[in-house]
Amino acid sequence: MKHTFTNNRFLYAFLCLSLSILCSCSSKKNIVVTDSPSTIISGNNHTQSWSNNRYNPITVAEAFNEWTDFSVNGKIHLTSSSTMSSSMLLKMVRGKSISISLRPMLGIEVGKLYIDNENVTIIDKVHNIYVQESIEKYFEKGTALITLQNLLLSRPFDAIDGYFTIDNAFSFEATAPDNNDSWMMSPANNNLVFKSEFEMIANNVKRLIITTIGGSKYFVDFNLFKNVSGSVLATNIESKFNIGANNISIKLEYTKSFRWNNYISDELKIPNDAKRYSLDQIIKSITGK
Repeated sequence: MKHTFTNNRFLYAFLCLSLSILCSCSSKKNIVVTDSPSTIISGNNHTQSWSNNRYNPITVAEAFNEWTDFSVNGKIHLTSSSTMSSSMLLKMVRGKSISISLRPMLGIEVGKLYIDNENVTIIDKVHNIYVQESIEKYFEKGTALITLQNLLLSRPFDAIDGYFTIDNAFSFEATAPDNNDSWMMSPANNNLVFKSEFEMIANNVKRLIITTIGGSKYFVDFNLFKNVSGSVLATNIESKFNIGANNISIKLEYTKSFRWNNYISDELKIPNDAKRYSLDQIIKSITGK
């Protein structure tokens, strides 16, 4: 019997969340290799244009703390034809994993999104269903997780080099801050089939702008910044996009129990009798295409 996912709110929420995150970041798979070295802008050639600005890629990199793991409690809001909200627990182990656990009542987990260096996995415990796709379907292996972790910490990223640090800050271009401390920065490498730009306010990312080779634009907005143990991060992250004819808005709110460097562990456990579906099957069920 054909399984219909349209009313499966938990799996649908994680599907939308997963696609929102995955579609917001670039990948080595999207690099166009050219014969002309002029398509690559050398960091040393443009650094002087921003090195004396009061805010620039170096000041941004210096504002971030080093970390091994991060966790926070919060809420996820999914809006399409209606709005669904749930409590969540986000955990990240640097370079290893990201998980978002959906806990709508009494802290009981009913679903989980888990991303590691191998796979993207979505588990719906209510309906005993899961999706597991290779990370390489969306990203070049080895860069995806780093990119996503930076995104969830409201930090700039270079999907080719990995984490944004003082060492690779010189490979970014930047404009001068205006009187409101607003400015732009972006990776200087121009050979991607889409471009990522970061709209900044002082040392904080306000918006990620993705422009595809076809001219389409996608946005992730960061708001309500908070200083947590010496590092500022956005506590409100929102993305809007489409799945078929459905207009989707995903908002993550970080609300309490911010924890850095607590040596947390986070392992994936799929129920033994859970039925596996492909992401394509679910998208087709939702969109009717």
